[in-house]
Amino acid sequence: MVLASKAKPCVCARSGQLARERSRLLKAEKCVNQAINRLVRREEALDLLEEQVSNQERELLVADDLTRKEELSAAADWEASKVASETSREKQLSLASREQSLDEIGKGLQERRRLVQGCSERVESKRRELDEEQVAQSKLRCEIGREEKAAQQAETTLEALDHESNHLMQQLLETSTLL
Repeated sequence: MVLASKAKPCVCARSGQLARERSRLLKAEKCVNQAINRLVRREEALDLLEEQVSNQERELLVADDLTRKEELSAAADWEASKVASETSREKQLSLASREQSLDEIGKGLQERRRLVQGCSERVESKRRELDEEQVAQSKLRCEIGREEKAAQQAETTLEALDHESNHLMQQLLETSTLL
């Protein structure tokens, strides 16, 4: 009779401990799921950001090619206007007009270069942000790994406690049947 009364509080204590352990595991699992969801959202945002940066880089390359072509065209026009100025006075007036348009093109090219430089700086800034996000993502993955290990350890402990509880219950039933 004495053995039965001592064993019962132990089973109750184990049962309470198992309930607390289950509650802790559920909370840990919830935290892990939230971290995974945050990670997925960040990865999607990073993918979108990468796509935007790639699009901007392509646009900058196209703009740079256009600028080069316009520079080459302007240089060719300049040479053609020089030759034309040597042949006649009429062509000299035409050359003056072309020079003025070339100056405007040069100013346009300078403005485009300034815009391209600004875009390049923004792209570099986006790259730095992307690098920072990747570092944060790596830290989150480590944190998730630790949480998963803790959850696995808690699950192992819970299984051991369940097994021990079942064993104690069986012993209690055997003791009860003997009495």
